[in-house]
Amino acid sequence: MLPLLIEDLTRYISIGGAEIEAIATKDSLVAIDPVCYKNRQERDKSKNHHLTLVNPIEVSAKLTKAGFPKETHDDKVKEWIANWVSTYGPIETWEKPIDLGLGVLYTEPEYRFVERQPKKKLTKKERKQLKQQQKEKEQQAQMKEKDKTDETDDPRSQPLAMAAETTTSTSKSAAAAMQDNPDASGDEKQEKVELIKELKRPGAVSYYRVVHWPFGQRLRKDLGLPPAHFHITIGFNPRDIHKYKGPATLHVLQSEIPLEDTEPLLHLSQYASFYTKDIDYFTKLLRACEINELTHITTHWRDGLSHNIKNNHTSSNGSKDVD
Repeated sequence: MLPLLIEDLTRYISIGGAEIEAIATKDSLVAIDPVCYKNRQERDKSKNHHLTLVNPIEVSAKLTKAGFPKETHDDKVKEWIANWVSTYGPIETWEKPIDLGLGVLYTEPEYRFVERQPKKKLTKKERKQLKQQQKEKEQQAQMKEKDKTDETDDPRSQPLAMAAETTTSTSKSAAAAMQDNPDASGDEKQEKVELIKELKRPGAVSYYRVVHWPFGQRLRKDLGLPPAHFHITIGFNPRDIHKYKGPATLHVLQSEIPLEDTEPLLHLSQYASFYTKDIDYFTKLLRACEINELTHITTHWRDGLSHNIKNNHTSSNGSKDVD
């Protein structure tokens, strides 16, 4: 397998190859449910991993805005690749992405409240009484049917039976109406309802490797696209989370206790100057360095951070995710 290769030229541009697999398969040092890996493989229809360089929405929006018909988009993407190769050389010789560590995102379950009419729970005694009442009604119905049959056998009793039946039916209808609506003569009683909390959408988790790749940012800039938060998805459950996946989501920055191994923080410090506009990331990185007594490694990039805080830069660093 080549160090880097372009895997998809139809809907989007993704980068695969040995370098991407080496990053994706690093030991995460975190217990990840195997179903997360399975979900990612089923979605991508491949065991191989990829890094999205230009996503489908960006491809479509850029070419449509430029006036190219949809049926020509694939050819235009191939032209982009050819121009890159002409300018920077074969893909396998391009500058390699750098792994910053494991990133994790969580979303909480979403709930909604719906109205339900409360169902009365019958006691054992009430269930027994109800069963007895139903049995008595059946017996009464059988007896009435028998009496009706006997009466209709005598022609002289038919007019009287018909009148009695009519009277009985009318009485029954009225009684049933009163039973169904005992307050029919007055205002209707408002039925009681209760709010039931039910799950609208389950929570989710996404695992990925956060990637530092200046060369990839240069390729996007050649197309007039903004910087992106590069990452390699390694698993999710039950769905992927399409939100900010920059360095502020690194798992190593979430701990409030000293790390057993501070090498990851030293590694992040080497590339910190590239992210001085990502205030959220730097707040967490500085905090982690303080907890692990490594504030001395922050001096060379703290000045840049202070400048950007004064200028009210957002945590997105002007970048976007390219899932």
